[in-house]
Amino acid sequence: MTDDTSGNVLGGDLNDDDDVSLMISAVVACEENLKAKAENDAVTSEEKQTNNHQNSDAKEAVSNRQCNPVSNSKPDLLNEKSLNDQYDAIEQTVRKNTETLRKLKLVKNHKEKNNIKSLELLIQKWRKASQIALIELLEYAPKEPETTLGQLITYLGIDHETIKFDQQTQSFMTKSQGSL
Repeated sequence: MTDDTSGNVLGGDLNDDDDVSLMISAVVACEENLKAKAENDAVTSEEKQTNNHQNSDAKEAVSNRQCNPVSNSKPDLLNEKSLNDQYDAIEQTVRKNTETLRKLKLVKNHKEKNNIKSLELLIQKWRKASQIALIELLEYAPKEPETTLGQLITYLGIDHETIKFDQQTQSFMTKSQGSL
């Protein structure tokens, strides 16, 4: 490797094989950077939509970056730290998005389980059951002095509107008199 056509390796000159290997390593490094950028873009596409101004600066910086051949074989520690920071930021974004997705699923399940129509039917059902129970309980009330249905409801601390009780007529409202 010390002939005149290939150059002096010890003196720092490179032969053709070394030039090719350096070029290959530079191309591989560029490909890895582009792959990392593509993965970063895929994961943070939603975040990019909300932060257009910040992302335009980042895209500009990436487009201005050039893939120059590496002159030494040592890894760039600053670039490695930057990649680790980017990785941490992506992980944080994924955690945040996962939490948001979990909350949205909870809201969706809550809305599906608590359908307004089914809740209204249940309210009517339980109101009717409480009215029947109050009438039956009135039968066991003391006869002297006679207890009215209104007095019993008031004594138990039940809101008259909740069970649709009319104090003037001392009866429960029907659908035609008021909403159940």
